[in-house]
Amino acid sequence: MSPVSDTTNLAPAMVGTDVITHIKHMIYTSGPAIIISLSIYLAIDIFYSPPSMEKSQLENLQELISNHFNVSLWLLIVPVAVVVMVARGLPAMPALILGIFLAVLAVPIFQWDYLVFALEGGVTFSNSYSLILNILASGFSMESGAVMTDQLFNRGGMASMMDILFLVFTAMTFGGVMEASGMLQSLAGATISKVKSIGGLVASTLASCLFVNISAANQTMAIIVPARMFALTFKEFDLHPKTLSRACEDAGTVTAPLIPWNTNAVFCASALGVATIDYLPYVFFAFISPMVSLYLAYTDKTMTRIEEEPETIIG
Repeated sequence: MSPVSDTTNLAPAMVGTDVITHIKHMIYTSGPAIIISLSIYLAIDIFYSPPSMEKSQLENLQELISNHFNVSLWLLIVPVAVVVMVARGLPAMPALILGIFLAVLAVPIFQWDYLVFALEGGVTFSNSYSLILNILASGFSMESGAVMTDQLFNRGGMASMMDILFLVFTAMTFGGVMEASGMLQSLAGATISKVKSIGGLVASTLASCLFVNISAANQTMAIIVPARMFALTFKEFDLHPKTLSRACEDAGTVTAPLIPWNTNAVFCASALGVATIDYLPYVFFAFISPMVSLYLAYTDKTMTRIEEEPETIIG
């Protein structure tokens, strides 16, 4: 739902509506899914008692973070600024670049103690600027002596993304070949002729998004292909394009991290240092969101018709 997200901008662009209309419509599915997911996490926190060793590790981690970093709500200024810039119409890429610039400026303001620690007291404009650029390029590095802490912090940087970018490029090439050859359309398009209701239409869209995520291994293709396939059918059912863009996000976006060979899952596993199969049982939102979407479709709730909002249709 973030206006900065590539999929949030891609889905409405593919079906012919604007991103704000799309985000507002997603609240009906993502909103309940988020609330239910948070409730489950809260229940786990209340009823699950971690082993004493695990508690000790968490306490040590909290102490280390508080000793080396300034943790403050003021740090939210940078991401909030990015969201505000995008909400006011600035394209995502310039907004992200400005966000990086603001984050660099925020380091000496909020994390001065870390600079003193990392540079062994000799903080100057030149060496602090060099350290920050090195972190951006090669990732953050610190030696705390605690294995779990070092595994958590010693990562990141643009250089660490090279392998992932190569895999993304390969997956997109594979997905493009499958789409151009008509294989995806033939495999997933067979369901369109069997659609008899709005619920069935949305269910077919969700299933197609999941199928493309599995077969093409790419989140972007999982939005583009079903959006193209079902656009005419949604129009025949007199459904507003935003209902299609929402369905594509409800399955195409959220199920990608669940498939180990999908580029999105590869990124998540690499960034978090946690295997897909390990975090899979805890991604409640990815399972709940399609279910909420199906419920609304079969009960014909929030399924906006074309004549209700013709002014928000582009093209």
